[in-house]
Amino acid sequence: MAQSERLTIAQRILSDALLVIGVGLLAMAAGLWLRSQQRYERVEQAAQVFQEYALPPASEPERNPPTVDWAGLQAVNPQVVGWVSIPNTVINYPVCQAADNEYYLHRAPDRTENDGGSIFLDCDNTAPGMLERQTIIYGHHMKNGVMFKQVADFNNQAFFDAVPTVWYCTPQATYRCAPLCLYYAEPNDQTVRRFSFETNEDYASYLSSMLAKAVTRAADAEARAAALPQIFTLCTCNYIEGQGRSVLVCTVEQTV
Repeated sequence: MAQSERLTIAQRILSDALLVIGVGLLAMAAGLWLRSQQRYERVEQAAQVFQEYALPPASEPERNPPTVDWAGLQAVNPQVVGWVSIPNTVINYPVCQAADNEYYLHRAPDRTENDGGSIFLDCDNTAPGMLERQTIIYGHHMKNGVMFKQVADFNNQAFFDAVPTVWYCTPQATYRCAPLCLYYAEPNDQTVRRFSFETNEDYASYLSSMLAKAVTRAADAEARAAALPQIFTLCTCNYIEGQGRSVLVCTVEQTV
C-alpha cells in the first residue's frame, strides 16, 4: 500500500474518531443541560406548592405584608419558622430552621430532597428570628432567577434603590425591614455570623465594618447604622471570583 493511501486511511480514521468524540460531547452537554433544567423545574415546583400559604396584600405590598397561614405551613413542616417576602421580586418563601446549616441546603420546605434547598434561618439564631441583634437567613443563588438569586442583584445600585421593603413574618410578629447595604464576603468568613454583641461600641464597630465593605448602600446608611438598629441579613452565594457570598443587610424599621 502506497504511503499516500496509508495517510488517507489514517486521516479518515482520525476524522471518524473526532466525529464520534464530538457527537459524544454534544450528547453529554445535552444530558447535563436536561438535568439542569429538571433540577430548576423541581425547585420551582417545590416553591410553588408553598405559595398558597402566603396571600399577597390587596394593594401596596411595600406597606402591607402577606398574610401567612401558619397552621397550614407547620402542619406540613413544624420546622417552618418564618416567611420572607420582598415586593417586586420573586422572593416569597417559607423560612425553615434545622439543628445545623446543612440540612436545608438540599431539602425543600416539606423536607423532601431537592437540589434547590430551602430558605433557612441560621441554626445559631433563636427561632423564629429577630430575638438577637442580627438575624441571618440563607438561600441558594439559582441561575434561573429563583430562590435568592435576586439577593445578589442588590449589587446594582439602581436595583437596590428600587426595593425599599423586605418583609419577615413569624407566627408572633411581622417585621418591615429596609435594605441598608450589600457587601461581599469569602465563603468561610465567620464574621458574617455574629448575632449578639457585648457592648453597643462593639456593635457599632461591626456595622461600620460592613458599611466600609459595601458594594451598594442606602443614601442614609450612615445615619441609620448610627442608631444601632436590629438587622435582618440575607445571604447567598455569588459567582464573583475571590468573593463567594453576597450579604444583604437590612435594618428593622417596624414591627407589626
